[in-house]
Amino acid sequence: MKHLRILAHQQLTSLASYRLLNAAVFCVVAFCIVAFGGVAFGTEPPSPIDFKKQVLPLLKERCSKCHSEDVRIVGLTLTTAEGIKKGSQNGPVVIPQKAIDSPLYKRLKQEQMPPGGEGKVFDAQELELIRKWIEEGAKTE
Repeated sequence: MKHLRILAHQQLTSLASYRLLNAAVFCVVAFCIVAFGGVAFGTEPPSPIDFKKQVLPLLKERCSKCHSEDVRIVGLTLTTAEGIKKGSQNGPVVIPQKAIDSPLYKRLKQEQMPPGGEGKVFDAQELELIRKWIEEGAKTE
């Protein structure tokens, strides 16, 4: 009988150790996921949008007919960083970190710009690029 008690005690101790080890491993993995956002697992954070290489060429290609240094409908130039920062006669066109509130993003997303037949509308990938750039702070450097 004593032998059975010792065996039962060893099994319970072993089970408790196993559960404790599992809980510890779970906590470490959860901490890594939260603290490092997946970096510990080989994923890299997305690189920031490069205004000069990704955003500006797109705006120059699609918007220069109506919003360039030569033609400034509503006083807006979208072909230079300075023009974008200045905005239009109606106010700012980009509100850093608030794409959904930025007039430029809203008009592009609603396909109001470029106006009917004036040029190719922005596709989903291009809109996402503009949105990310604005959400990242609309940096032009």
